[in-house]
Amino acid sequence: MVLDWARQIANGMHYLHEKGMVHRDLKSPNILIAQDKRTLKISDFGTCRELKSGGHSTKMSFTGTVAWMAPEIIRSEACTDKIDVWSFGVCLWELLTGEMPYKGVDVGAVVYGVGSGKLTLPIPQSAPDGFTLLLKQCWNTQPKHRPSFRQILAHLDILRDDTEFAATPDDEFFHTQVRWRREIVERYEEMRLAESQLREREARLVRQREEELQHAAEVRELYEKKLLETTQLLQELREMENRLRKRDRDLERRLSTAARRAPNSAKKKNGRGGRDSRRKRRSAGSGNWEQLAAQDVAVRAPACSANGLSDEEWPVLEPAATVTTSLA
Repeated sequence: MVLDWARQIANGMHYLHEKGMVHRDLKSPNILIAQDKRTLKISDFGTCRELKSGGHSTKMSFTGTVAWMAPEIIRSEACTDKIDVWSFGVCLWELLTGEMPYKGVDVGAVVYGVGSGKLTLPIPQSAPDGFTLLLKQCWNTQPKHRPSFRQILAHLDILRDDTEFAATPDDEFFHTQVRWRREIVERYEEMRLAESQLREREARLVRQREEELQHAAEVRELYEKKLLETTQLLQELREMENRLRKRDRDLERRLSTAARRAPNSAKKKNGRGGRDSRRKRRSAGSGNWEQLAAQDVAVRAPACSANGLSDEEWPVLEPAATVTTSLA
């Protein structure tokens, strides 16, 4: 039953791709079962899009259901018809395990994990090697490395003809699915635990980042304060420098003015000095005359007695100033 239904889905998608169309929303809810309980029909073509000639990639909008969505759609990159191959791999996993994809896992974690290429559905360890290989090929992160639906049909034919899986009784396969589901549930629990740890780590990193930003803001505020103080100090220094320069200019101007006035003052001083020296010489001459007169009086009496002269007959000395006045 699993191989038959998988082959019917692959046949329908192969036909759609041969017509140059991409479904973009292939998932189990869009696969209907006919009244005969054997025939499958693909439905919901509202998101279909025609590919460019030659199958070249094209930009497509974020459309579909996250659990079945290819990573290139999540990343809003250019897409090809290989996005349907990824979705077919999820449908094949559902047929094989009977479990819902990413059950109980947060949608945001699925978007991040699938979009970053770090998350795919857990494949049971005891699953047939042929199915494991086909699922890994369909979920290749590089679209060009995914098989086409023609190759998928050939792979399913090999699984039907060369393995014992097709001959497995329904009851035995049901018990195998139950075991696989338990294994998948355990894997989901591990994924949820890892998600919880990741969120805690993220919250811790966010708090650490906020603390770092707060510290950076405080350091910036301190530096801005210091910068303002430095700017004010620099302004004061410049004002002081301007005052000193102005004072130097005033001093130079005064010195220059004083230097220009110095020769005239020296001449005037020299003139006054000549007159003073003459006065001093005259004063000095008058003093010498008084000394001579005193000496004359001292020697007058002995000289008069020796020469038989009287005081009136002794010649009288007159000072030079008196002579000069009389001459004048």
